[in-house]
Amino acid sequence: MTLPLPPKTGDTELDFFLNQISSFLNAADLGGNAAAAARGNSVTTEETTGGGAIPAFKVVALTAFNTVSVMSSNSLLDTHRIPGITLSAAAAAGTRVSIRWRGEVSNPAWTWTPGLPIYFNSSGDVTQTLPATPPAFYRILGIALTATKINLQPQSALSNTLESELLFNTGPGPIALGTAPADKILRAIIVVVRTAFDVTPTLTIGPSGTPSELMEASDVDLAAVGTYEISPGRAYAVDTPLFITRSAMGSTVGRALLVLEFEPL
Repeated sequence: MTLPLPPKTGDTELDFFLNQISSFLNAADLGGNAAAAARGNSVTTEETTGGGAIPAFKVVALTAFNTVSVMSSNSLLDTHRIPGITLSAAAAAGTRVSIRWRGEVSNPAWTWTPGLPIYFNSSGDVTQTLPATPPAFYRILGIALTATKINLQPQSALSNTLESELLFNTGPGPIALGTAPADKILRAIIVVVRTAFDVTPTLTIGPSGTPSELMEASDVDLAAVGTYEISPGRAYAVDTPLFITRSAMGSTVGRALLVLEFEPL
């Protein structure tokens, strides 16, 4: 029995995913309604692993028909792939593994904070901690329901950073950094001082008129090599340009990377 493709939902990624599920069922010659199954409370399939052993509770994606590999937040190739979580372990490449694509996943070893988003990192591990060094992209896999259970509802990949290089001869400002989008919250400002500034400037970040609203001069020591992170937790009602303001000019050496990380409201 060949199943028809499910009706379009308007969500490109979800439509692709539903079509994949239909293909899986057709390939296996299974009856039933693939579209209804894919829109149910959970979707689980068995696929073949590629590239080696895969532990349970790793984030994987289809990289070939009926073949999955571990995803990485550092791989741009994974940006548009559909993530799932392995429910069983595979000892070697070519081994069948059970994967949950949507719905609840439980693991007694987890210790989540309920209500917060679940991401995955460069190793394909599920996490609630965004890395200090921004990856190629972020992706919210779902929400923690309890300390040991998540609701897997993958969202589109997020490229959520503004970056700027601050050099010893950068002008005093205000210098345009970028725009804070209205539909996201500013989760973190990360300043990585790579080369210490010999004449210490002060550095602030904020919108026009309130230059230190997001980061004050006391938050970062540009005279010391290191990584500084501030958590503004700020969201704006409209797209808002942000600016860097620097004072105490006169440095002859110094270099720092500024990264602003956003996530959906």
